[in-house]
Amino acid sequence: QHIGGAIALMYGDTGHWPIWVDGTETKSTSGDYNTLYSADGTMPDVGTTGWTVATNADDFENQIVNNTPGDVAAAAYPTTGRRAWRGPYLEKVLGDPWGSKYLINVEFLQPANVGGVAPVFVLSAGPNKLVETVFDQTSTGPSLTRGGDDVIFRIK
Repeated sequence: QHIGGAIALMYGDTGHWPIWVDGTETKSTSGDYNTLYSADGTMPDVGTTGWTVATNADDFENQIVNNTPGDVAAAAYPTTGRRAWRGPYLEKVLGDPWGSKYLINVEFLQPANVGGVAPVFVLSAGPNKLVETVFDQTSTGPSLTRGGDDVIFRIK
């Protein structure tokens, strides 16, 4: 819930969701991430649930705590002007209570998908550290099946 609130605060300040590889780029053709994950904890086993954490993913502390998308200070979101990054939006993000990383499916916050109906959520793999929530979605037809002991919080 705190993570979702921090993401909403960043969006309110900057007018942009925390998805960019470079905070100065904001077009649908610019580099963006599909998944954000917490720095703390171990990566849960995602199996064949549709999560892409090996590629096209960033530590969300880079986005909402440090303003270093992709862990590069030169890629920071603007910090002056009306639509400036005014974080940090959280002090630190720990792993979930079972020692795993939190995951956020930010793919559907990208400009090309904003009008779609696919939900965006923060996920904890729960005590078994296995993501069982099936993430098989398109921007026109979401299919989200919460599974096992996963804990999810919907952002959008």
